[in-house]
Amino acid sequence: MKNTVGQKIKKLRELRNYTQTYMAIELDITQQGYSKIEKEGRLTVDQLDKIAAILKVESAYILNFNEEYLLRDSNHSAANAPGNMGQELKSNTDPKFYAEMIMLLRKEVDCLYALAFPNNQERNLMLK
Repeated sequence: MKNTVGQKIKKLRELRNYTQTYMAIELDITQQGYSKIEKEGRLTVDQLDKIAAILKVESAYILNFNEEYLLRDSNHSAANAPGNMGQELKSNTDPKFYAEMIMLLRKEVDCLYALAFPNNQERNLMLK
């Protein structure tokens, strides 16, 4: 199944425990209109920016959000925890692979901090 912008918005909304009604009120549209955004994934850049502001994330985060990657990566990490090294991780010694994984994980951590600490000052304190 294709992960559409609407599905990404829905998942982020659910992670925030926001209802469709709340989102619709904040966007000044009907609940049905908001539901259509999530179902069809068709929205303007302005709507995307407003939704991002409500969800307290950047618009780019919505576009790049990948729940399947997070789940797959966390399962992969658990399988390869110390004392339970998977064959795939043992055999991959390419430094480029690890550099790419580090960059992806840093992006995910930054996004999770943005969700957990929407106030920039709180986030900066946590990162110190």
